[in-house]
Amino acid sequence: MSGLGFLDLVIGLVFIYFLLSMVVSTVQEIRANIFKLRAKNLEQWFRDTLDVQQLGDKLLQHKLISGLVKKGRKPSYIPSENFVTALLDTINFDHNGDKPYDINSLNEAIENTTLLPQDLKRYLQQSMHEASGELTSVKKDVSRWFDNCMERVGGTYKNVQQKALIVISLIAVSFFNADSISLTIFLYENEDARIELATTASEIANDPALQSITNKYLELDSLNKSGAKQDSAEIRVLENIQAGVNDLKVISDKLSDTKLPLGWSNKLNANNSYPRDVLGWLMKIVGLLISTFAVSLGTPFWFDILNKLVNIRGAGSKPAEK
Repeated sequence: MSGLGFLDLVIGLVFIYFLLSMVVSTVQEIRANIFKLRAKNLEQWFRDTLDVQQLGDKLLQHKLISGLVKKGRKPSYIPSENFVTALLDTINFDHNGDKPYDINSLNEAIENTTLLPQDLKRYLQQSMHEASGELTSVKKDVSRWFDNCMERVGGTYKNVQQKALIVISLIAVSFFNADSISLTIFLYENEDARIELATTASEIANDPALQSITNKYLELDSLNKSGAKQDSAEIRVLENIQAGVNDLKVISDKLSDTKLPLGWSNKLNANNSYPRDVLGWLMKIVGLLISTFAVSLGTPFWFDILNKLVNIRGAGSKPAEK
């Protein structure tokens, strides 16, 4: 096999991983929305961190926070300015009632409130001391604290969902019988299929219409990898993907022409037939596990690799200048 042939083989495998990762991203996001996973993750942080006299629940019920979503739903993302205003308003109301607060009355409210955990109370007291009478400075300080906490919340969500992502990848890979070993052998032995698959990958990487669909999946994957996002953003992405599913049939039709050994077959000599012995099943399991790990790396990872390989292939296919 020539160097270009090997490059086509790699592009073909990367392209398959890329498409499967798009499927996994969609399933993962649908699961997250059905079970309200981001909202539950954020709610758990409120209750764990602000657990004194149910301060967390009081903040979640504050109109500046509960008003971010429709009635009956819980927010999966809270802007820092909303959190800070709701927190200070709740502390002030606990001590001063409906009276508006200034830097002095707020300082008194923080000193006397029993709503705050001791460590957060000391943090606010120190912030008030350093603010030199500037309430805006206090709000910025608390806002930075909240943003840092949300980064950790996002990291927790990502770690938990990574386990689910691997499981979903395994299910998808097994369903499509995307065995890396069998696919590699098939592409190595079938030059026409190898070239056609690499060409299809190149067309999709360079087609603006198909790239717009890909970008929707990239945005969706970013929601999976990050922490909480606004509900409206999630809904918008899902609607865009639903609208673009029909366009993905173009890719499916092109892939069907390559006769890749995807899916399962009962035919004895088919490339995608069930293994007939222990060694065959062992190789099949290893191939599926390799694909599972690859697909779980995510759509952005494979999209970036695919574009780089396609650019190398395009540069290598140009005739030499005289």
